[in-house]
Amino acid sequence: MANGLLQINNQLIMHELAKLQSQSMMNRSRNITFDSIKISAPGDSPNTDGIHIANSANIQVSNSVIGTGDDCISIGSGCTNLTIFRVLCGPGHGISIGSLDKNAGEKDVIGLEEEEIPQFPVHDV
Repeated sequence: MANGLLQINNQLIMHELAKLQSQSMMNRSRNITFDSIKISAPGDSPNTDGIHIANSANIQVSNSVIGTGDDCISIGSGCTNLTIFRVLCGPGHGISIGSLDKNAGEKDVIGLEEEEIPQFPVHDV
């Protein structure tokens, strides 16, 4: 089950959430901060992205631990001004900017900043 954040256009700060056991999904959202959160799912569970972001702007993920069976953070088309720092990813596939240009008319990802992203050994699919 996913926690969906759709069309949030005011500042939302998620701070110190522990053991969120479902993915968070943001689509058409703005000004969201995830700080000091922990998201976990079994390493062998398929399609369990920790956080999926699409068509969103001014999103920050920081000081967090995300371990899933799929992408730690997946970034879809139409995202602008994303900041990801001090996030420990693993197990899983790490941070993914994926499937761009898969469908006609998809927008680019613009303004992605990543810093201090240590990862457990990741595996390819």
